[in-house]
Amino acid sequence: MKIKNKNELKGISEVTVSIPDELLEKYKNRQALGFNNTLLQLFGLPLNKFNKEIIDVDLKSFAISQIGPRVKEFLTEELLDDSDDFAFISNFITPTNDDENDIQVMVYSKPTVTYNYKDLEKPEPFQGLYDDEKEILIEKELKELQKNNARLTPLDRSFEEGDVISIITAFEDESIEDMKSQIIFPEQLDKYPTLKENLIGKSAEDVFSFKPSDSSSEVTIKVVQVYEADMDDLDDEFASEVSEFDTLDELKNFIVETEENKLKDQHETEIKNDVLLQFINSIEIADVDDSLIEFVQNPDIIDETNVGLFMEGFINKKPTNKSLTEYYDHLLNYIYDLILKEENIETDEIINTIIKNWDSGDFDDEYKKKLEVLKNYSTNLSQEEINQNISEIIKANKVKDVIYKYSLDSEN
Repeated sequence: MKIKNKNELKGISEVTVSIPDELLEKYKNRQALGFNNTLLQLFGLPLNKFNKEIIDVDLKSFAISQIGPRVKEFLTEELLDDSDDFAFISNFITPTNDDENDIQVMVYSKPTVTYNYKDLEKPEPFQGLYDDEKEILIEKELKELQKNNARLTPLDRSFEEGDVISIITAFEDESIEDMKSQIIFPEQLDKYPTLKENLIGKSAEDVFSFKPSDSSSEVTIKVVQVYEADMDDLDDEFASEVSEFDTLDELKNFIVETEENKLKDQHETEIKNDVLLQFINSIEIADVDDSLIEFVQNPDIIDETNVGLFMEGFINKKPTNKSLTEYYDHLLNYIYDLILKEENIETDEIINTIIKNWDSGDFDDEYKKKLEVLKNYSTNLSQEEINQNISEIIKANKVKDVIYKYSLDSEN
């Protein structure tokens, strides 16, 4: 085999490789023999020129598909082993129209890339709830506890303002008989003034329809029961009855603490995604089609909600250009390698252990969920593609930890 345009390689390049006559003919004859056996088995017909035209067999294309691995191995030895300039050889190998023996292969040079993962803008830490927010939260949660523990007494009269009411609601395409009832307290009903107005004076078993102020469709309401609610006072006795706490103050503190812990976890996720997005947006690549970096930094595709998955290779939207798509698959891994080398972090042992245990599914808890997701959709992937995905997941998570260390740890 011979490379025809080795000196012209830069960025993403099409390399033309000339295949020796004897090698091409060997694979074409092997394919012809395969088709001949198939025709004999199916139709009892030998492969000849007439039959070949009928089934549209392109022996060269089939031969190229078989020669492909040898071509890739040849180019790897010629280019990658002797130079640090080339990143990888494409899996896309196609015949040319110009010469019977020529094929084209995409070869990708290592990009000149810059990025920032050490000096990203540090997000503000979680500050907790303000006093007025705490008061609103406590009032809301205590009212909910009062309602949940209220004693409801059925009333033998029509609905009046201040009553609790049980109703069934059905929209135009629904049947009252198929719907479940719901109990509505006065403060809930205040949010729906049109409904409240229509309920005044209605009694159990009454059915009526009306149009809500914010809708053009009619709603049918059936009154199930009118109630009087007896709710406990908000005091220490109430707190001890509805919770594990002895005093109302302890219950209030628990309500605030629970909400702040939830908000703190949400904030931590948000700030982690924020620094990851800063990292992605800091990447600059030379000698590559601008559409690649425009894709990587496209806010319609990559944002704070999915940047972590994107870094691990779980975002499937990619450039429509075939060469850019393949280049993208390897670009982040290349950058990860540079960062991990700079930080003296080894991943080979972890990756090799996962590959070894792939069939058994015996993975460390740290990566188990992510690897199980990969395993579920990898049934149509080759082992080489699976290994590539495993590598990307592990390296991405190690790089994330590095970014968090510089951006989120107080010591840095």
